Amino acid sequence: LLALPGGSETSFRPASRCRPVNPLVFEYRDVKQAHFLISFRAPRGADGQRVRMHTLADILGGGMGSRLFRTVRDKHSLAYSIGARGGLAVDFAKISIGAEVDAARIEKAVSLCGREIRKLADKPVGRRELDDVKNKFINCALLVGEDSEVQQELLESSVGTLGRVETTSQEIAGYESVTAEEVQSLASEIFRPENCSLALILPKDCKASPEKLREALVNG
Repeated sequence: LLALPGGSETSFRPASRCRPVNPLVFEYRDVKQAHFLISFRAPRGADGQRVRMHTLADILGGGMGSRLFRTVRDKHSLAYSIGARGGLAVDFAKISIGAEVDAARIEKAVSLCGREIRKLADKPVGRRELDDVKNKFINCALLVGEDSEVQQELLESSVGTLGRVETTSQEIAGYESVTAEEVQSLASEIFRPENCSLALILPKDCKASPEKLREALVNG
């Protein structure tokens, strides 16, 4: 094997939780639809947090069966697509929600997002809903284990987010152990107004007030 030369370990300035979240950022542009991104800063800590974060984000907006998709798209027809995802780095974590909507109905859309967010913080998810999401991740992990290139990418990702290598079996065990109470506890810790930032791109003729949209999100 080719011997690689040694080198010094790189360093970076860790993200600081002392810096306050910017609650509202907005721009007016020549666009037809309104775009919004809701982001919640999350705690960065225990190893098990990563799987709980992904489980929480998937229940909220991880696909066609998610709560936001069923409410915002299927029930109220406010967006063609809406999604949520968890993001983690060694020193930082977040959950974000994004969609494009008719500018005349954006207040209703962000209000519904706020309502679904609050439900997750107030009440544990049902066993069937939780099991569906856990099985989805477990099945993905099993499929990944059969593809060496994808598995290598995920191993590199686990080093970047956890600082260590996590095997497929450890990934599966992590999702198997997630409980409804843990998901609710994490939701109640993350989904707080002081952790929330709302970013907007609005048509120049949009009548909705950005400040009122922020209020609609927080109050549901």
